Amino acid sequence: MSNYQFDRMFTNFVHQNLALEQIYKKLCWERLSLKTELAEHLDIRKGIDYCFKTESGNIVTVQERFREQKYQPYNDITFRYRRDKNQDSTRVESEFFKIIADFMVYGVIDTTKNNYSSAKNFLKFAVINLDILMDEFDNKNILVRETSGHKCFLENNVLICPINYNRDGSSSFVPVDISLLMKTNIASSVIELQHGYI
Repeated sequence: MSNYQFDRMFTNFVHQNLALEQIYKKLCWERLSLKTELAEHLDIRKGIDYCFKTESGNIVTVQERFREQKYQPYNDITFRYRRDKNQDSTRVESEFFKIIADFMVYGVIDTTKNNYSSAKNFLKFAVINLDILMDEFDNKNILVRETSGHKCFLENNVLICPINYNRDGSSSFVPVDISLLMKTNIASSVIELQHGYI
């Protein structure tokens, strides 16, 4: 079995057995059934895992990221940022600049990835409104900045997010610390729902 197939099984299990009940039910979001071709197109081309109808009747798109329990100490979600060495100029700017989904659902489960079928709960999760999050970057309430450290920090109620580089130098990523975000004036508009972040 390939890594992709295993990752897909892991994600599908967590979505079906934990997220639907422990996250989406609390939001009163109803998952929409899509034709296989459309679902595959949204996943592969747009990074959209699911579509939901909200209680108010709006249709929203979701990208999910689930992690195993060893990630519990970390309070950030990450976005791929740049691939400056990529020869194709259209691929230099990465996920951070191109993300299309309305929401990201990020969760850490209570077991290892290899033992995912025994997972019962999320140790922590966050539902992030990506439209508003990216607006807050545009409005300078959250800043991406080259720093000497690898962690986010607050500066005059502005969340500063460092640019971190992968060890092989092929790309960079930007973390967004949920716990620090919760201490800002914009938290209630960006974080739709969360559990386990303090």
